[in-house]
Amino acid sequence: MDDSAVVLEGVTRSYGGGATEVVALHQVSVGFARGGFTAVMGPSGSGKSTLLRVAIARALLARPEVLFADEPTGALDRGTGRGVLTLLREAVDEFGQTVVMVTHDPEAAAQADTALFLTDGRIVDVLDGPSVEQIGIRLGGRR
Repeated sequence: MDDSAVVLEGVTRSYGGGATEVVALHQVSVGFARGGFTAVMGPSGSGKSTLLRVAIARALLARPEVLFADEPTGALDRGTGRGVLTLLREAVDEFGQTVVMVTHDPEAAAQADTALFLTDGRIVDVLDGPSVEQIGIRLGGRR
């Protein structure tokens, strides 16, 4: 995590209280590589968006050299979605910016240098240089 644009250490976030408390993040520590493109994946309710919001807040305290994208292709047609992913990839490759993207889409995540998987608010796997196939296998055969 030495050359990270954003570092989160031991982050825990919960909502509600008592019997209805939901832990969205449980002692999550992660660094997002400077000039890297990280996809954050996991089922709905796994803590992805909470992690993104925490990382945004942390990034704003430092230098805003990080681009955060929450389902950037979710409501787009396939061609437009590819264009958005191309722009995000270019931000990394040409300008050295850091991109952190939350997505359910294995094809979008495969554009990233690293895919980070969360389940129940915990990081459960990390794939470097992920392919659509590897991500599909990790997600239980989904493509």
